[in-house]
Amino acid sequence: APGRSAGGAGGSAGRRGAAAEAVSVERIWVAASAPGQGTVSGEAALANSAGQGHRLVAVYTSAAEEVILHTTFRAGTGVRHARPLQGLYLPAGERVELRPGGPQLRLIDLRRPLSQGEAISVVLRFADGSRKRVEAPVRAPLRGG
Repeated sequence: APGRSAGGAGGSAGRRGAAAEAVSVERIWVAASAPGQGTVSGEAALANSAGQGHRLVAVYTSAAEEVILHTTFRAGTGVRHARPLQGLYLPAGERVELRPGGPQLRLIDLRRPLSQGEAISVVLRFADGSRKRVEAPVRAPLRGG
């Protein structure tokens, strides 16, 4: 299922013009976890240099059972809710930010604590089947989480 951990599987499909080759990860990081914390957020900036759009369909890491792409919205009561995304469109020649206020990354059911200063391997899977592996530094969480 999209978003489930692939246990660190990755690499690139190696096809010419594949999304993994066209999309660069300009920035990525995940928050450190507090003792007993099972969920952390992350941020990324993805730039698509291709002449066509690509779609990010899943993110994997062996550090968590699941990684979800989601957006948040405020209900009529003012309470924020998360809405899962089935993918994230990356327009041709544009940069897309995953951060609060827009689409976001969330690591669910951490398999171990994440400590500031380390890095975890993250795999991005695109709709064309290509994959890109990157190292995401673990940083102090913003605003307490």
